Amino acid sequence: VEEIIRMTPASYRKWWVGIINRNLRIDGVAASTWAKYIPGSTTNVNPQLCDKFDNRTIAEPMYVEPKYDGIRAVFVPQENGTVIAFSREGKRLFNTERLCEFITKSDNNKIVVDGEVFYKDFHTTQSIVSTQSEHPLAGKLQLFAFDAIPLDDWNAQTSSLPLFRRKEVLRAVVDDINGYDRPPKPTLDELKAKLSEIANKSGIHGVPIPPPMEEPKDDSSWPVQYVPAKLIGSNAAAEAFYRECVAAGFEGIILKEYAAHYEYKRSKTWMKMKPSHDTDITIVDAIEGNHRLVGSLGALVVEGSVTFNNRPYKVRSEVGSGYTDPERQKLWDLHKAGELVGRIVEVRYQEPDIDGALRFPVFVRLRDDRAEEAA
Repeated sequence: VEEIIRMTPASYRKWWVGIINRNLRIDGVAASTWAKYIPGSTTNVNPQLCDKFDNRTIAEPMYVEPKYDGIRAVFVPQENGTVIAFSREGKRLFNTERLCEFITKSDNNKIVVDGEVFYKDFHTTQSIVSTQSEHPLAGKLQLFAFDAIPLDDWNAQTSSLPLFRRKEVLRAVVDDINGYDRPPKPTLDELKAKLSEIANKSGIHGVPIPPPMEEPKDDSSWPVQYVPAKLIGSNAAAEAFYRECVAAGFEGIILKEYAAHYEYKRSKTWMKMKPSHDTDITIVDAIEGNHRLVGSLGALVVEGSVTFNNRPYKVRSEVGSGYTDPERQKLWDLHKAGELVGRIVEVRYQEPDIDGALRFPVFVRLRDDRAEEAA
């Protein structure tokens, strides 16, 4: 690849480097295309992604985990014994060397660790991992790990272990990384013996096991944290855990099927539940779609101010999802007729971004009942 780049005119080289490093995309050219024509030019990073919670009736055991508002990261062991941190898009994450070094200390060096890197908030975390030079806050980053995939499975894009087994592997890996010798869980016979001992002393049978028998909690200063997972079996339990996590400052929760295998795509075996906010905002432009959407709307461009956490934010954002095909065509026809810019649209979003955009904006509807511009 380097030889090919050297043969290109100097003015083109930076563009080719950006494309191959996946920092600059070409419409219609995916990573699989590069892998096909230039083997080894792209990384094999396809982590499982969450779908939205579909309000299904929870009748089987499910794990629920707090959702950290950080940057998704997979730490992949390399043939030379090192570990590299990649984003969900397969880009290398900067300023993660300290975490990579900690992971190499584990005896389980054939495990891909999946999780989120985080420090303080999303914007600070994004700044740290996207800065190519040394960031002063790099040492503050922590990895909140929620899955562990055997490297052979990862490379073959298969899954040999259900989630509850991968959780056991992850627990051992995190303890190993942090140098913690976790006491083994008591066997059934040991629990019965302890219960019998308590009952004999008190003269009362059926006394529950006291708190000292519970598993000790992790140290919050550890660089690699095990994301606590709780087993639930009902929608009411999921809703209660959700309220608890949001009140504690988490982004929401993730629900995962207890025995699901790891899938290298977006899947409903993992579902996210998180709060959203609605705003009315002014349309300032529209962008035509690509591929099958040529000749109809690709995205609305909106601009205005939103109030988030009692603070005003000036925003300008592209809203590319939430439309039906007929809605896309109608909005594009209005734009071509000069009747779209200046109208008000309702948009659902998660929060304002550090760059003045809305995170995960979704079209809800045109506000034809509002003739004035949104504030």
